[in-house]
Amino acid sequence: MHEKDGAISSLTGALEAARSTIREHRSVEDNLAAEIAERDSRIARLLEKTDLLQKETAEARTELQKLREEREAERREVATLRAEAARRAPADVEHVVAQRAAQVQAEAVSSELEAARKEIADARAQLEQARTDAARMEQVLVDKDRAVAARDERIRTLQLEIQQRPGAIVHLNLPDASRQAPDQKTVLRADVAKDPGAGAPALICLTSDGPRRFALVKGTITIGRSASCDIQILTHFVSREHARLTVSTRGGVVIEDLGSTNGVFVNSVRVDRHELHHGDVVTVGESQFRFLETMAH
Repeated sequence: MHEKDGAISSLTGALEAARSTIREHRSVEDNLAAEIAERDSRIARLLEKTDLLQKETAEARTELQKLREEREAERREVATLRAEAARRAPADVEHVVAQRAAQVQAEAVSSELEAARKEIADARAQLEQARTDAARMEQVLVDKDRAVAARDERIRTLQLEIQQRPGAIVHLNLPDASRQAPDQKTVLRADVAKDPGAGAPALICLTSDGPRRFALVKGTITIGRSASCDIQILTHFVSREHARLTVSTRGGVVIEDLGSTNGVFVNSVRVDRHELHHGDVVTVGESQFRFLETMAH
């Protein structure tokens, strides 16, 4: 009874931790929503700034057109002055006046054109910066969306684990269930338990309510959380298909890690593939097994 109460207390603590994690994720979601709102505000400001820059560029073009028109008017005025000088002054005076007028006009127009070009270049640079900022903000939004998707997937995983744990508690509280049914953490599939044979190698579960023997009478035996596994371990520390045992015709047994998250350990050493020897302790998740070369040991 004390062991059952301890198990219930442990599972209740895990449930509270999962709920705390969900509350933390909700807080992160609220922060992400605030950041997205701030991003939208910044994008709106950038768009307003872009519109302003476009208006300024249009005004600069209008000013440039006005300067060109003024230059054309000055040219006409110079032509008129030349005609007037031709009637009133000698040829050399007309030449000097024409050169001076052309020089003044060229200097004025060149200065105005250079100023207009500089204003247009500045406006283009500001517009390009605004576009760069908008693209960066869009990338930030994409990254935030990916973070939200990853967080939602983690919440779904936690909810699935929470749904699985109450089922184990119910079975632990059934009267005499531990004597009549297999341990709810570690379940031997029917096709492995069937007629194991006295001379077959076996795994002894050391972490169930009482030591349980799993005779290894098949050529290949899978261990994992999935219902399709031969030895099913219902805990989130175990992957859906965690490990595989291969029994040779000579009776040798090799255990392989099937790419699990928490790994396979033999005598407290993590292994990818290992041939088991009599007395080895195999750890899968939180469950421990002792390997016996034959059931007679």
